[in-house]
Amino acid sequence: MPKQRHHWVGMRMVKTVIAVFICGIFGYVRGEPAFYSMIAAVICMQNSTDKTITSSVNRAIGTLVGGLYGIIILYGLEFFHAENLDLLRYTLVSLTIIPLIRTALVLKRPSSASLSCVVFLCVTVNHNTDSSPALFALQRMVDTLAGVAVTCVIDLLLPYHTQGAQIMTYPQVLPARFLSRPNRFVAQVEVDGRTETVHVKNTGRCRELLIPGRTVYLTPGDNPKRKTPYDLIAVDKDGLLVNMDAQAPNQVFAEWAKAGHFVPGLTLLRPETTWGNSRFDFYWEAGDRRGFVEVKGCTLEEDGHCRFPDAPTTRGVRHLQELEASLQEGYEAAVCFVIQMAGMKDFAPNDATHPEFGAALREAARAGVQVLAMECTVTPDTLTMGEPVAVKL
Repeated sequence: MPKQRHHWVGMRMVKTVIAVFICGIFGYVRGEPAFYSMIAAVICMQNSTDKTITSSVNRAIGTLVGGLYGIIILYGLEFFHAENLDLLRYTLVSLTIIPLIRTALVLKRPSSASLSCVVFLCVTVNHNTDSSPALFALQRMVDTLAGVAVTCVIDLLLPYHTQGAQIMTYPQVLPARFLSRPNRFVAQVEVDGRTETVHVKNTGRCRELLIPGRTVYLTPGDNPKRKTPYDLIAVDKDGLLVNMDAQAPNQVFAEWAKAGHFVPGLTLLRPETTWGNSRFDFYWEAGDRRGFVEVKGCTLEEDGHCRFPDAPTTRGVRHLQELEASLQEGYEAAVCFVIQMAGMKDFAPNDATHPEFGAALREAARAGVQVLAMECTVTPDTLTMGEPVAVKL
């Protein structure tokens, strides 16, 4: 089965080293320690540009919010001549954690909450006895923002190689505002001030995605005689761009596999192959090896944790059982969950929605079926297979 390639020094390491070095040089020129800007560079640099930008924004917001709250509390204590009343200060500091976290939620950046609390506590507890703790807070914010800026510039100047996969593109994409979904095939959207009925390229429930008021992305349909002139292909889920095209996972997987990243020496990749009582997405050959692959598109996530399925799927359970059975006939077998978004922490079966699927997936994995989860880099008009995501069974 396919194995991940490991390199002693990857692009992320190279970028991190360069960013840390530049932060150090800036600190040297300024005559100030570069500790906080270096930390920001190490933490913010991720294994894809999308992740780096997301991490950088969260760190910048967390630092600014935590630093500003810290300054307000310290000046408040000084104004009331209570800076030496430790019990009062600890009480006030503890209670301020609530608005700090609420601020992160209001800004729709929950991942910045913990960092804003860390910066706040660093200012109000660890450095409250400094001659000017407020000045420390300001310097901390400036240093961190400098590290974030350096990281983003380096990441953009030295792009990642996307494992040789082809980029799937959509023509003439335009934004719209989602209004409603009368049935699983169509949706009502607002485009340039007018209401349009569009085709939804995903018959799944997608209730957590298609919420009135959200921005969605449309591409013209390939049949000019069709009643619905556009296809709905993606949605902006509170800053997270999710591709909703149910046909896309098979296409990006095929390109990724043909580029040599699934099975080395691949000589055949045939779609829609019947075996037993199932039709698998792909049959492949490589030398004397042969096997089946079932591809599942995944659009359900919560706080960076990706789940499948979003609705009960007896067909999915049958596919897993047939993959397991194919092992007994000498085939290799794999199921690949193509996560149609970026920045995910892990993947797991959605036991709350369909425990039978979770049980079948675990049983298949124990029998030797390989379970892969690959996230994608998503823009309004492109989809590209990205990095593997940890699978938790």
